[in-house]
Amino acid sequence: MRRGTLLGARLHVHHSRARLVDECIALSNHLRGTLAEYGIVIRPGARVFTAALSAIAEDTTTTVCRC
Repeated sequence: MRRGTLLGARLHVHHSRARLVDECIALSNHLRGTLAEYGIVIRPGARVFTAALSAIAEDTTTTVCRC
């Protein structure tokens, strides 16, 4: 494989990963804002957010929406 082709492929992978990271951050910020409207405040940070969502999912006493 030519060096230019390999370099181009690596660049595409880098850009794709960067876009996925940006979308993940945007989604977590959106969910954090939505939960804040219901009184569930989660501080920024991917690990903190994941842990908080896991705790909310396991907590059977928390009702986010009373539909």
